[in-house]
Amino acid sequence: MITYLFNIQSISLLVSLQNNGLKYLEFAMGIFLRTEFSCGAVVYGIDNQKIRFLLLRYFPGHWDFPKGNQERGENHTDTISREVKEETGISDLTFIEGFEKEMSYKYTRQNQLISKKVVYLLARTNSKDVVLSSEHTDFVWAPYESALERLTYKKSKEILTEGYKYLKNYNF
Repeated sequence: MITYLFNIQSISLLVSLQNNGLKYLEFAMGIFLRTEFSCGAVVYGIDNQKIRFLLLRYFPGHWDFPKGNQERGENHTDTISREVKEETGISDLTFIEGFEKEMSYKYTRQNQLISKKVVYLLARTNSKDVVLSSEHTDFVWAPYESALERLTYKKSKEILTEGYKYLKNYNF
């Protein structure tokens, strides 16, 4: 067992770590984290009877799905509809029932550690035209294999794979 004593802003915090207990440290430190809740969508369309997924390139250079912070009073579909319209101009989403995946991660913004939880739904569109917001530099409609290769983050790749399998079972 390893014991750490933290003195943060005159607050003493005693944390014991055991058996790969970093999660205990994260839990104890959690009161000092900022938490964000976002919703996103694995947006797809059908082109020549093939599934194409919409990916966006964000300013830092990574490729990911459309997503954004959930505002007060919104449910998941409200947030996704608003964010997809703001980020791409697409407004004709049809949500596929039964698919909901969640991911969590931590990142730093302006020297502040942020814990982010994102809920993803699967949504179909008939639109092909995309009007990018100022938050993005590019977009692509890609078949599964290309989308999987282009996505930057492992967790996003896992969500794409689960969404693709779901669509195949759903007989899109």
